[in-house]
Amino acid sequence: MHKQPSRFVDIAKDVAEVESLHERSRIKAFEWLETYAPSLAGAALLMCGGRDRAARWMCVKHRMLDGHSAYEALAQGELDQVWDLLIGAGKRT
Repeated sequence: MHKQPSRFVDIAKDVAEVESLHERSRIKAFEWLETYAPSLAGAALLMCGGRDRAARWMCVKHRMLDGHSAYEALAQGELDQVWDLLIGAGKRT
């Protein structure tokens, strides 16, 4: 049996670290959204069925936003496009 190189252990640790940072960032971003855009956050919660799913939805790249996430679109001032996508996504369930 071959022993796996210790490099795989390092890679696994790095990936776990990145995942943890990503999760914390996603939660922090949604908390910010709930504070500064509560109606949008509330609509995302209703459409997605929960806080974790809504937070993930906000981070996903959307074709209707030209491959950007909802947060990226908001940063570009595209609030109406995010609302349109959110309302449209709720209708397709």
